[in-house]
Amino acid sequence: MDYQEIRYEDVVEDSQQALRQALRFFELEDNIVSTMAVTRGRKEAWRGKLSAEDRRVFAQEAGDLLIEFGYAHDDSWV
Repeated sequence: MDYQEIRYEDVVEDSQQALRQALRFFELEDNIVSTMAVTRGRKEAWRGKLSAEDRRVFAQEAGDLLIEFGYAHDDSWV
């Protein structure tokens, strides 16, 4: 396998498991996992942080990727 895909939501939901997955991919020890933590409840934070103009520009440049990867169902977030 040439790459390892780890979704942001997976990191937020279970940061230790996501880190273990990344460390296994790089064939590194996972003894540091217990020291890592990610704040939960941040999955949708990006929606409230973007201005209307930022949302418009992002939708124009990469909005189709949000739909393709399941972050949005359509362009109603714009």
